Amino acid sequence: MGLFSYQLKRLSGSVLTDNSLLLYQFFLMFMAETAESEKTYVLIRYLRTWNDAQTYCRQHYKDLPIIESAEDNANVQAVKPLVDAWIGLYREAWTWSNNQSSSFRNWQFREPDNAFLNEYCVAEDYQHNWRDTDCQRKIAFICHKGDHYQTENFLLCSN
Repeated sequence: MGLFSYQLKRLSGSVLTDNSLLLYQFFLMFMAETAESEKTYVLIRYLRTWNDAQTYCRQHYKDLPIIESAEDNANVQAVKPLVDAWIGLYREAWTWSNNQSSSFRNWQFREPDNAFLNEYCVAEDYQHNWRDTDCQRKIAFICHKGDHYQTENFLLCSN
């Protein structure tokens, strides 16, 4: 009998059976476990506006990702497959959702451009470059694991 230890976020309505965890199609999470001193991120495949994504992250995790270095950016990229996803940057002198500023940027060529005069939020594209876009757009998002993330440890056995 093999033993596997999993740290799972408790979902309301989730069912843990003998050797399986019921996964919901639209709540598939990818987690990059990093060293204790590094930030950890989770991709959430719910389609949300930037504000709704920020609210979700703050309720269930800590916040949208605050990317302050190439190392942070690589950690975010590790959890994000080829989909667009919200990050925590928005256009108010390009401030992070925690009201901090940072000089690190990873803009796509010719971005930010505010092409439609309503592009105030930032998404990371499928090539891991940033672009400004309409905050009302509904896309997947990334959350920064932190103080508001509560886990329970389960020990699952497989035969």
